[in-house]
Amino acid sequence: MLVRWLVLALVLPAFLVPGCGGSSDDDSTTSAIKGGPTRGIARTWTGNLRQSGLPPFRIAVLIRADGSGLVAYTGIDCAGKWSLDSAKAPIFTFTETIERGKGGKCKGRGTVHLVHRASTLRYRFRGGGITSFGLLVPAGPQDLASVFLKTGVEPPD
Repeated sequence: MLVRWLVLALVLPAFLVPGCGGSSDDDSTTSAIKGGPTRGIARTWTGNLRQSGLPPFRIAVLIRADGSGLVAYTGIDCAGKWSLDSAKAPIFTFTETIERGKGGKCKGRGTVHLVHRASTLRYRFRGGGITSFGLLVPAGPQDLASVFLKTGVEPPD
């Protein structure tokens, strides 16, 4: 009788475990809905960029988990927004729309490509005949505020 109880105690949990929590597809779908398409890179980032005809300049961006973002550049003293086009980690593509700032011509549109590696984002922008590139690293709110204020735009909360 004791042996029968031991067998039940050892075997029964094996039958119960697979039924708890569903398949791995269900788990990832639930996480994606709760976290958003850019949850792995959702945070504040800064970096130095290079662009032909300009000295190196700073970028600051706030990427949200839903795929939206706010960006500012010191080299052109402009700011704008990002909207997610594609998220196939580790590659993310955004449409950038520049719409404000103290720079002379704060209007424009282009495509931003990000590649997430460890704790960095490799950045490339193309649009209006311009290409810029650089490396972004995680940053704090004060870094974001500093770049936004230099462009003449109130930093996001």
